[in-house]
Amino acid sequence: MLETLERGIKGGKWFSLMDKVWKQENLQSALMQVSRNGGAAGVDGQRCQEYLQSGPERLQRLQQQLQRGDYQPKPVKRVWIPKLGSKELRPLGIPAVEDRVTQTALRNVIEPIFENIFAEHSYGLRKRHCRRQRDKRPRNQRWPNACFTELGLFSLAIARAKASQLQR
Repeated sequence: MLETLERGIKGGKWFSLMDKVWKQENLQSALMQVSRNGGAAGVDGQRCQEYLQSGPERLQRLQQQLQRGDYQPKPVKRVWIPKLGSKELRPLGIPAVEDRVTQTALRNVIEPIFENIFAEHSYGLRKRHCRRQRDKRPRNQRWPNACFTELGLFSLAIARAKASQLQR
């Protein structure tokens, strides 16, 4: 299923994605991804290891809730963590493990579809596209239209300067 999402489909239009989100293989893959990340417990106090131990029954119940459309995410636990290089604190939201599994399952379905339509030079919050990779590219490849934009702004500035001289 995930391979089909990455390859795409003929015609390029998807009509139903929710059945791919609640598919058991996708939920199991999402659970493994969440458990590898670890993370703190959400408002329910349950950690990833505890959820993994009761995994098959919990995933079955989650799958049924998603199929029926009555899945309700839990509130997000708010904690305050220190800002780097400062004495200030910033808020951090920690979702429950089950909510992280659901979010990851949804991302597993949506990400490959949208990844295919992103421009190669788009780097914001994408897998395998970090700022360091962008910075390694030659400058003229990073911003192919930058020189045209700068020339356009320069010529606009010249035109405005000439116009203001004529008005005097």
